[in-house]
Amino acid sequence: MTGIVVDTNTSVSALLWGGTPQRVLAVAIDQSIPLLISKQLIQELESTLAKPRLAKYVVLTGKTPSDLVAQLISIMTLIEPVDVPADAVRDPDDVKVLAAAVGGKATHIVSGDKDLLTLGVYQDIRIMSALQFIQEIEAGL
Repeated sequence: MTGIVVDTNTSVSALLWGGTPQRVLAVAIDQSIPLLISKQLIQELESTLAKPRLAKYVVLTGKTPSDLVAQLISIMTLIEPVDVPADAVRDPDDVKVLAAAVGGKATHIVSGDKDLLTLGVYQDIRIMSALQFIQEIEAGL
C-alpha cells in the first residue's frame, strides 16, 4: 500500500471523537502506511475545526484548533495535488480529495462522504469508509 488520503470530515471525527476514524490513523501508523495530505486539505481542516459549531468539542480536547491540525499533520506526509476535472465528482469540494490522492499516488481514500463513496474507485484509487478500510487491513488484503 503506497498511502491513503483521509478526507477532512474523517480527520475531524478522529481528532474530536475518536472511534473508527481514529483507528484508521492508528492502523496506518502501525502498518507503516503513509497518510497523505495536501495544503488544500490542511486549509480545509483548519477552517472546519474553527467553525463555531465544533468549538465545544475542540475545547474538550484541551487543545486549540491549530494544535489539533499540527498534531494531525505531524503524522502525515505533505504531497502536491494534481489537477482533477471539476466534474470528476458531484460535489466540487471533493475534487481536492481526489487531487491529493492522485498526486500522492494513494491506493485508498478513506471517507464518509456519499459523493466520494459512490465513486468506489477513481483512477485505481479505492474509496471506502473508515470501517471498510479497517476491515480490509485486518483481513490482510
